[in-house]
Amino acid sequence: MKNYRKFTTPVQSRIKDVDELRERIKAAWEELDQCIIDTAVTQWSLAFMHVSRQKATTLSTSCLD
Repeated sequence: MKNYRKFTTPVQSRIKDVDELRERIKAAWEELDQCIIDTAVTQWSLAFMHVSRQKATTLSTSCLD
């Protein structure tokens, strides 16, 4: 398991408005390592392909009834 660095942005204080939320999201995004993003994209892609194949099989077999 990889050791991922913790975010330095405080997460327990209240957010005042949408602009502050936007800034916090930007700050957190900038702190993400590219390898975390790449891994998430790969995992999502594999899961999507798996689900797509299952749905395609279900559709093709149900059309035969």
